[in-house]
Amino acid sequence: MSTPSNPVPPSFAPREEPRERNWLPLAVAAAVVLVVAAALMLILPHGRPAVSVTPISTALDGYAASLPITGLVMSESSNLAGGKVTYVDGHIANTGGRTVTGVTVQVLFRSYTHEVAQNETQRSN
Repeated sequence: MSTPSNPVPPSFAPREEPRERNWLPLAVAAAVVLVVAAALMLILPHGRPAVSVTPISTALDGYAASLPITGLVMSESSNLAGGKVTYVDGHIANTGGRTVTGVTVQVLFRSYTHEVAQNETQRSN
């Protein structure tokens, strides 16, 4: 009887040499992403739009007398960072004959020496 010839196991087959990786496409893609991100940071506005603060000495709008504010209530809340937020709530009514589409409210917070500690302006549409 003859012994069958043993084939070479696949693990002993000659291996293909590993090819060197081409890093050029990855480098080009990273550069394009960085350029686009930099362009967006320069072009797009940052954060909230700046609110212009009306000087304290500015006269009220003549129609302000027709917009009485009632039921003013102040409350305070603390946030997780340890800071405090002050809320001023109230109701405004239009007792005049004109249509009001938006209001600007300015609130002054004064220190115990009557100096302006904070001057907040909010617009509503």
